Amino acid sequence: MDKKRLSKNSKPSSLMRDPGKASGLSKCLKRICYTSPSTRKRAETSAAKEQFFANITSSTLCKLPVELILMIGNFATDADLLSLSVSCRLFRSILAIESEKRPPLPATERKEFHKKLNKDLFSAMARVESSSRAAKPRKLLCSFCLVKHPKRMFGKDAALESPFTRACRASTALLPVCEHRSLTFAEIQDLLSKSEDKTCVRLCNHGGHCPAHMTVSTTPISMSEIFKMGEQDFTWVVHSYSKPLDEAGRRYFFFLE
Repeated sequence: MDKKRLSKNSKPSSLMRDPGKASGLSKCLKRICYTSPSTRKRAETSAAKEQFFANITSSTLCKLPVELILMIGNFATDADLLSLSVSCRLFRSILAIESEKRPPLPATERKEFHKKLNKDLFSAMARVESSSRAAKPRKLLCSFCLVKHPKRMFGKDAALESPFTRACRASTALLPVCEHRSLTFAEIQDLLSKSEDKTCVRLCNHGGHCPAHMTVSTTPISMSEIFKMGEQDFTWVVHSYSKPLDEAGRRYFFFLE
């Protein structure tokens, strides 16, 4: 019985015989997203086989000579090299030697690799949602958070939008910093990415927040220095956020100049 089952599982899939036929892979992706953990694990294995056969038969990158693939690996970053290695068994075997030559993956590259995995999973779920015929889904995908949210966290017509562009209210809502300026969560993240070497980020340069003769240094300042500013009749407001601002052991303070 086991031999028959083994021989049955070892046969090429319909996708390998016909690269244009991707219905089997779509069904596997649906089972991954909407079924129990045990069934999801089997579906993931089946989807991996389907994708492997699809890569071999239709991917131009898989058809490149081994020498060219190794040259590509030499110019790739650690996160890109790991992503390429886990994408296909063919690349994993070819790039194994190149991966061993490099030092252990640093924390920044591991974080970048996890971001790529989350984006890849989001793309798979978005394709499933786009092809699904469910009339009233309980949750919808958010292209900003890369996860599913309850429908109440979206706009009225969010179900009609593409999952690749749909965004929740939290990512698009404006955070009122003061009467002069408001920011979205995406803009706050952009400010943090551009100010990793600073502990303070200026949000508003309006003259009403500070006397004309008062200036603030652009160098990182400590809490004691901030309190000294307050003692000098300096008008300032501190906004602290725990989740996005405590990463990498840093505490950022948004203040008004």
